[in-house]
Amino acid sequence: MVGPVGPRTNTGLEIGIDTGGTFTDAAIVTHDSDGQLRVLATAKALTTKGDLSVGVSEALRAVLQQLRENPSAPPASVSVVTVSTTLATNAVVEGQGDRVGIVLIGFDDAMVGRIGIHQAFPDCPIARISGGHNHAGFERSPLDQDALRTFATETVGVSAFAVASMFGNRNPEHERQAAAILSDVTALPVSLSTDLTGALDAPRRALTSVLNARLIGKIRALITAVESSVVALGLNCPVMLVKGDGTRAKADEVRLRPVETVMSGPAASTIGVAALSGLRDCIMSDVGGTTTDIAILQRGRPALTDEGALVGGWKTLVRAADVRTHGLGGDSAVHWTDGPITLGPQRVVPVSLLAHRFPNVLRQLHVDMAEEQTANSGQGRFVTLPFETSTLSTNVTAEEAGLLQQLVSGPVAFRRIAVTARITRRLVDLEKRGLIITSALTVSDAAHVLGQQSLWPVEAAQIAVALAARVHLMRTPSEADVDTFAANIIDAAITHSGMAILEACSDGQQAKLDGVAALHRLVASGNPLSGKLSIAISPNLPIVAVGGPAPLLYPEVGNRLGTNVLLLEHGAVANAVGAAIGPIHASVTIGIENTDGVFRLVGSTGAESFGDLATAVATAHEWAETEAIRLCIARGSTTPTVEISESRTYVPGRSDDNGLLFAEIIADATGRIQMTSAVGATS
Repeated sequence: MVGPVGPRTNTGLEIGIDTGGTFTDAAIVTHDSDGQLRVLATAKALTTKGDLSVGVSEALRAVLQQLRENPSAPPASVSVVTVSTTLATNAVVEGQGDRVGIVLIGFDDAMVGRIGIHQAFPDCPIARISGGHNHAGFERSPLDQDALRTFATETVGVSAFAVASMFGNRNPEHERQAAAILSDVTALPVSLSTDLTGALDAPRRALTSVLNARLIGKIRALITAVESSVVALGLNCPVMLVKGDGTRAKADEVRLRPVETVMSGPAASTIGVAALSGLRDCIMSDVGGTTTDIAILQRGRPALTDEGALVGGWKTLVRAADVRTHGLGGDSAVHWTDGPITLGPQRVVPVSLLAHRFPNVLRQLHVDMAEEQTANSGQGRFVTLPFETSTLSTNVTAEEAGLLQQLVSGPVAFRRIAVTARITRRLVDLEKRGLIITSALTVSDAAHVLGQQSLWPVEAAQIAVALAARVHLMRTPSEADVDTFAANIIDAAITHSGMAILEACSDGQQAKLDGVAALHRLVASGNPLSGKLSIAISPNLPIVAVGGPAPLLYPEVGNRLGTNVLLLEHGAVANAVGAAIGPIHASVTIGIENTDGVFRLVGSTGAESFGDLATAVATAHEWAETEAIRLCIARGSTTPTVEISESRTYVPGRSDDNGLLFAEIIADATGRIQMTSAVGATS
């Protein structure tokens, strides 16, 4: 369950951190004795992808300094630090991840072909191992332990293993045996499909397990960065992470299940929006550096999808908030050479931000502006290492190593390093792998030119916009031309945002919306006239816009759509607030198979047969509830509440016990975090 769960009964302090593509946000919150949320401190720091601990420590240090200035809320009363992140989401989208070994138990050639696993992960060694179970959870053939040990011994150069077994969701025993063997032989982490999802779809379970294994290294690095920062700053409290459904889990649990953090950041934002706005029903739009994430909140929580979020063409099968993600943010790249201005979907570092960190960038911009006879779209574009990179990757070719070495001293103009088509391709590949980043004109730069933002050097933003306008206009732009071009960039972002809101309100019918030219004209210009028709369209829910760039765009989005837009006091860090206050959740599913009047319980807790349905159902309820409570408490919850749902599928035309085909009992346990430190803060 996502959303508030009962009144607060303590006044401990909780810190929420969100590591986004551009900024790492932090917030310290508490609840008064009457359960009222109070935000005590907020801060932002640049996300340092080369060494995440730098940005995390800076954000933590900033909010703790504010806390120390409040004698009624000492840092010693901090009970937990919870992190939401886009790290896993972005890695899936960008195809990044470690090389892992893949074990498929009981899969035949046709099943392996359905997965497409060879094409999706060509560098990952794969073993098909005999074993697996049938739909009733009975062993189909013994697990070939010798073949598994041989594969584990011979597989080198991997960081983890992914394991999926046929009908493992009905009986996970072979997956668990495989994990024990792989761990014993290699001491590497193992990702089990049945730990991640109870879905019947074996190919997608296998892919989910592989995606999870490939992310383990990245999430471990984030957790280590946060934990080291927490210790260094004198805090004595546990670290938790937000999962894709907005709930929280202990860091140790998420280390091996990082795919559960896909959509973590947007899910945290929904929690923060519900708490900060007090609205039960609204449209949330979270505008970040890379994306705009939109969710419909009803009764104070977003809809959830058990099929998993669709990210980068993959469905993870892991429960997540139903969030629509659009490639539009403050760091969206601006494209202007082919027709009208367009944005994204790729993220780049704003030129003004790069100039803020590296003063030599401003000098290079002046050089580009002086070269009027060679004006081209490559001017004002740079390549650099991720911020705070201390060690260059060794998993590169000699040519790639040479390119990385050129960037050690700072950013290099793209047109001066990409001197051949071959090198350009190498740079694109390095960027996909997260080893370099590109800096170019963005929405944020345009906002600096118009005086709507002042975070970084305005002069750098002005030159970046002027270089683009010169190519677009094919002449040297005037000051007014530069302002107009910047305004057109912001206008494009407003139009894109408005259409994204309408898509979310129309259940994703983007193609139909795009086909209505008059509707697009309305959102693009605010003009309600089309020929002799007067056109108006508005969402029937208020919009709550959060994230740093939201104030730049959403007042006008509201005007054009004729609806109310609420900008929250702490909206710029709504994700961090949501991370700090999310609930803890555990879900357990027990299935009941009917085979000739024998009712067999199957699930992650084991398998057992019964002679009558009533006993089977009662036992399934008990198993599911007991295990859900156990998991919820193990994840750090106080005594949780449990909701149990039941579904049954019968033979057509029958509804008696013997006509049952299959039943599912699902127990959802939800609770608040167990405070572990001193909680002496007062209001």
